[in-house]
Amino acid sequence: MTRLHRHLSKRVEKAVYDFELIQPGDRIAVAVSGGSDSLALLILLENEKIKQQNRIELIPLHVDMGFPEDSPRNSEVLAEFLSQRGYSVHVERTNIGPLAHSDFNRKNPCFLCTRYRRQCIYQLAEQHCCNKIAYGHHKDDI
Repeated sequence: MTRLHRHLSKRVEKAVYDFELIQPGDRIAVAVSGGSDSLALLILLENEKIKQQNRIELIPLHVDMGFPEDSPRNSEVLAEFLSQRGYSVHVERTNIGPLAHSDFNRKNPCFLCTRYRRQCIYQLAEQHCCNKIAYGHHKDDI
């Protein structure tokens, strides 16, 4: 484990306990885009103290936005990475991206994409009996 990983793990662990974010037996849907924020969150939640002491289950969920430039290979690479970590990823293929950027919604495509993607994650989390959802965001993602 690198120094950075140790540092971040301690901060996540402290936040989990200080704010009582995780309870024993939680099934946590982790929204994974394949980007560094969401994958870092998943890896940090694998922290032994957090995962084993609370007997939690992490369920990676991925929404394929349907952008033509994002080949289905992206989801396959993500699934392969997660498989190597012992997970099976649940992928929902959508056409949210093209719809949000269509003539129907030229004014604010980012808002619509975010809204529909979250709605999809909520539905997937419910289907997989998750009682919490974790998103990997940073302060610039508001």
